Order: sequence, then structure tokens, then C-alpha cells
Amino acid sequence: MLMSIVRRYLAVVRDLTKDQERALSALWGQLACEILMDAMDQAAKSLAQLKEVIESKSFMSPLKQLQQRTWLLHWSLFVFFKHQPSRTGIVDLCFHDK
Repeated sequence: MLMSIVRRYLAVVRDLTKDQERALSALWGQLACEILMDAMDQAAKSLAQLKEVIESKSFMSPLKQLQQRTWLLHWSLFVFFKHQPSRTGIVDLCFHDK
């Protein structure tokens, strides 16, 4: 119950903020809430959004972008091992060119 409220508030923060770093942090928080709530369909969608944001944002330094990719790989393991339809996604994520 509490996690769903937090997830909704993070979505509002993400929609209202102009700061890209804060929006990225809110998206990470949403992913964590969805994993804790065992909402793997939504978590898989959040992973896709995070991957897109990390790959497309030019505001990050290369080191920060590498750190974000590492965290993405780490958190994606929770989703990929619990969500049957996205199990092949780990192969795509690991062997992605970037």
C-alpha cells in the first residue's frame, strides 16, 4: 500500500520537475517501488524508460553514464529473473553496442 503511494508521488515529481537529474532519480525510485511491490510488468516498462533516458541524455559525463548503465544492469536482474516474458532482455542488455 505504502509503496504504491510512493510510486505515484514519484511519477508526479517526474512529471512536474524541470531538473533532468531529479527526474532520473524519481524514475529510479519508481523502479525500486515496482520491484518491491512485485509489479514486474510495470518494472519492465520502467527499465525500458531508464535505458532510453541513460542512452539519450547528453547531460551526463561519460563516467556518470557508465555508472548509470552499471546500476541499470544490477537492478534489471531483479526484473529479468522474476518476469518470464522479459528473460531474453538480459541478453539484449548485456550485448548492447553502447
